[in-house]
Amino acid sequence: MRLLAAAAIAATLSACTIETFETATQSVNEEFALAQQLRDRCSTSGNVDHCLAWQQFRAANESPGYNYDAALDRWIANGPY
Repeated sequence: MRLLAAAAIAATLSACTIETFETATQSVNEEFALAQQLRDRCSTSGNVDHCLAWQQFRAANESPGYNYDAALDRWIANGPY
């Protein structure tokens, strides 16, 4: 019984991917770089489609209590992680 449970746990864990610090950092930097491009394109063009793309991207990445604009501004000011 324990062997079966251990095998089930091992099978479950083998399907999980664990992101290393390096890949997590790269992922965050790529996200913020894209966010910066979208926000800048919206503010410079004033195009409704560009601004809608920025608003949708921000909404998808923002959560309660997390100010995405402020986080993006910090990332821009401090440079990539």
